Amino acid sequence: MPTSFSVYYRNPGHWDIYDLNGGSRKYRIRGQAGNFSVLDEDNPEIKRKGYATVNDAMSWICSTLMVESQLNPVQNEQEETTKGAS
Repeated sequence: MPTSFSVYYRNPGHWDIYDLNGGSRKYRIRGQAGNFSVLDEDNPEIKRKGYATVNDAMSWICSTLMVESQLNPVQNEQEETTKGAS
């Protein structure tokens, strides 16, 4: 799971989401107003369809990528230690 990611706009209806740590593309958003799809690069057979806007598609992607429990356990431990020191 990427700990940082970036969104690249290529052209209308064409967005790419990259893992900044690994440099690989994680998701693609394709479509047009009222009908966007999210394609998962790690599982090409999975195509999530029916998003009305790019914002809707990005909301799903962000909720998938921004799950703190999926971060590196060492990183979580360091964050907990930092919280306890304040």
